[in-house]
Amino acid sequence: MLKLPKNEGLNIVPFIDIMLVLLAIVLSIST
Repeated sequence: MLKLPKNEGLNIVPFIDIMLVLLAIVLSIST
């Protein structure tokens, strides 16, 4: 995996978005 300083800021946003989706799925399953 290549980590470019230019893409760092752009890659963090989708990562947080994915984490939020996973959190929502886990919460929906646990309830």
